[in-house]
Amino acid sequence: MAPAFRFSSTAALTLTYFFATLIHLALSELPVRHTFDLSVRYFTDASMTCDHPSLNLTLSDDIASISWVLPDGALVGADTVLNPSMYVFTPTGFEPVFSTYNLTALQVDDPSFGFYTCVVVYTTPGKTPSVVRWGLNVNGADFTDLMETYQTNAIIGGSAAAAMLLIVGGGCLIWNVRNSRRSDEKDEGEGEDEGEVGEVTKEKFLEHSNQAYAEDGEMLSVEVHVENGGGDISVKM
Repeated sequence: MAPAFRFSSTAALTLTYFFATLIHLALSELPVRHTFDLSVRYFTDASMTCDHPSLNLTLSDDIASISWVLPDGALVGADTVLNPSMYVFTPTGFEPVFSTYNLTALQVDDPSFGFYTCVVVYTTPGKTPSVVRWGLNVNGADFTDLMETYQTNAIIGGSAAAAMLLIVGGGCLIWNVRNSRRSDEKDEGEGEDEGEVGEVTKEKFLEHSNQAYAEDGEMLSVEVHVENGGGDISVKM
């Protein structure tokens, strides 16, 4: 016998959003006094417990149920089949009601970011349900290790660059000093050579001059012979 009616996929989706809206409206009336902020690295697991030091739920004996509202608005509890690639309830070893006490987000990625709200309902009549809210990477993932790695690499790179700059700068300075000394020595050598050439030229000039004077003196030397008897004078040049 065919069922009296069937839900289409569109109707089922609409009904799901309707119940999610009701859940959010109900939660908005509950005071959220217990909040946590959790920041983890990408693709690591994040464990969240439905408890707070001021609650100590594990010591309570009037807990009826523990449920979670995921960032996408889905309500999950003890009878919910979780997406095994994203979430898992970790057993605690307490009473069966605590089977949903610890929710772990697996391999945290962008779809896992957001608020996880845990609602604790009590068996005591009139007791207000408790709400514990976890903010998972609401301000972004944890990049502490990555920043430390980049900082270490930056320090190493900066030190290496400074050492290389010092070596290159020192080499250029030494080369300039040596080149300057060689240039000075070359200029001094050329000055000495010019001085020696000048002295040699001067000496040769004086030598030639003296020789010329000597020759002129010989040519101009006069011999006077006076004969005794006749009084004749002869000049020999």
